[in-house]
Amino acid sequence: MPLPYDSDPIIDSLQDELRMQMAALNELHHPVYPSDPRRIQELERLVRELRESINARRRELSGKVGPRDASGDPSLVGAHPQAKGPDRV
Repeated sequence: MPLPYDSDPIIDSLQDELRMQMAALNELHHPVYPSDPRRIQELERLVRELRESINARRRELSGKVGPRDASGDPSLVGAHPQAKGPDRV
């Protein structure tokens, strides 16, 4: 079952930005051509912020959606009591 944030354009955009920044950060950690430590720290901070933004957006979207029954209609939740299985013999 897809989650509410699986098709969110804002999360998609943030994830694209995160991928680009992670690729840049990976290049800055090159073993032969190391980069300026301040630039590395700046990108690490940006990556942390992007991850926090993605997680916050996921929480926001998950909070908006209530429980759903298999049909996808939230008004049917709890309307179909499950059949009780047989007692132990």
